[in-house]
Amino acid sequence: MSQPKDALNERVVFVSRKKLEAIDALPHGFYADGGKVYDLFNSEGGFAARRDLEDDPSRKQGIPYVVVVSNLGILGLFRKSTQTEARLHGKISIGVGGHIPDDLELEDDVIYAGMLRELHEELHVNGDAFEIQYRGILNDDTNPVGAVHLGLVFTCHIDASDVSIQETEKMEGHWTSLEELKQNEERMETWSALLLPHLESWI
Repeated sequence: MSQPKDALNERVVFVSRKKLEAIDALPHGFYADGGKVYDLFNSEGGFAARRDLEDDPSRKQGIPYVVVVSNLGILGLFRKSTQTEARLHGKISIGVGGHIPDDLELEDDVIYAGMLRELHEELHVNGDAFEIQYRGILNDDTNPVGAVHLGLVFTCHIDASDVSIQETEKMEGHWTSLEELKQNEERMETWSALLLPHLESWI
């Protein structure tokens, strides 16, 4: 792996694959789970070092994955080579998010707290005039990245003037239409491509 040492030592939230399979929560692609997986992470999620989880598909790391939508379209992100996860370099993404660290362990809603932190770490968001909605989960066990992660999908509706890219050294961003995304599907990271059929009802 190419992650910096500190990132690999970070303790992040996970749920065992067995617990997820017990509630039939690992179909391929996007699944509107009605909140049951969200609740499972909050009630039974554990924390372990990323170095112990990154190659262990028996445990799924929970990743908030926020699709940002405005009056100008969907926020498309291009991951630069400076970003931690080398396996996603050069890919187009529509998901803002990342791992949930253990300093949020005592939060009443670990998932929501982690999602908000990631949103504000990756983007400049002015004020609190935005609408967050949980949509469901994303699962893809067909590749090494997806096999050890589970996406918890949200949408964030916000005015375009209230948001910009914060981590400009790691990514570029621009507003794009659903049609443009479909035309560039082959360049999209797997999770983003799996969400394409569902976006029309969310934007």
